[in-house]
Amino acid sequence: MSGGSSSSTDWRPSPPAGGDDCNIIEITALNSPSKAVLEGLQANDVLDIAYEVGPPQRLVALRQGKIAGSITSPQMLAIIRCIADQHREYVAVMITIRGAIYQIRVQPK
Repeated sequence: MSGGSSSSTDWRPSPPAGGDDCNIIEITALNSPSKAVLEGLQANDVLDIAYEVGPPQRLVALRQGKIAGSITSPQMLAIIRCIADQHREYVAVMITIRGAIYQIRVQPK
């Protein structure tokens, strides 16, 4: 791949406003949640986010080192780049829990 300016056909998400491409805050759902790991979790509890190179590559939410679920979002590739290339850290803050649906806010640590 070669560098250069982005064009209107660039599939990557636009960087957030403010100049820091890694200042990403996004609300999404936790995929394939592990009930055993998430038991007792409440709103405002914080999970760590880790990048697993794979295959398949993925973002996962961790609670006490155990996988609580995976994260997919429109900003997933940008978050992976920030973790892998710039060694940034992110967390998932629990917003709501409705049955097996865990809504989280992904944000810098």
